[in-house]
Amino acid sequence: MKKTIKYIGFTTSLPNNINFVKNNYTNDDYNKFNSIQIYFDNNTLTTQHLTKINNILNIINYKFIFVHSSYTINIATEPLLNKTTFYNPHLELFINQLKYALQINSNGIVLHLGKFTNKNKNKNIAYNNMI
Repeated sequence: MKKTIKYIGFTTSLPNNINFVKNNYTNDDYNKFNSIQIYFDNNTLTTQHLTKINNILNIINYKFIFVHSSYTINIATEPLLNKTTFYNPHLELFINQLKYALQINSNGIVLHLGKFTNKNKNKNIAYNNMI
């Protein structure tokens, strides 16, 4: 009996890379992988972007789909005052990426918590942003 080898995962950035993926990989290439990790190379995705991503994902029925969140997200940042309310652009970006991950039926999201860019950061803020 011939043994089929499955590789753990295929990683790509989408949607800007979508034509490269379509033009340089065949169904045989996709069949080598049982999972895919997607890095959204655009912080704001349109319905058209998400449709194109879903079309690529529908080529092969991956067992697992993961989103790799943006490296620019830093959970340790303090909220900013925006007119009369506080907001955190890093958390806003992460929330958007969570929404996009749901729209492509992702199994999970990889998040790097960021780092303190100066030693005066309040560790309680980082903790509160994570919970």
